Amino acid sequence: MLRALEMMQAAPPPARAELLDALEEEPAQGAAAERARSLCVKAYRALTAATAAAAALPDGGLPKALDEDARTLLHSLQRADEQLKEAQQLLPRCHRATAALRQVAR
Repeated sequence: MLRALEMMQAAPPPARAELLDALEEEPAQGAAAERARSLCVKAYRALTAATAAAAALPDGGLPKALDEDARTLLHSLQRADEQLKEAQQLLPRCHRATAALRQVAR
């Protein structure tokens, strides 16, 4: 479990989705591992979704007059902002839980 967490955390953003799927399937040995897995999956899923939404933004930004596509994009970016804030709150907890798991593993 610890190795899967560390690999996912160290991976570049495009590779994280697949590693997150694998991490969710990784058996957790004990409460500390379960907590670390749960926190980290939630945090990095939110971060991955926010990063993908930001990458979808057109190079020129939003047009001045918002058509339906632009309103949809704006809504997606607002959701991405919410996901980024969620990730920012959860990532420190994820890292602390991973560090605690690392201590148990020693």
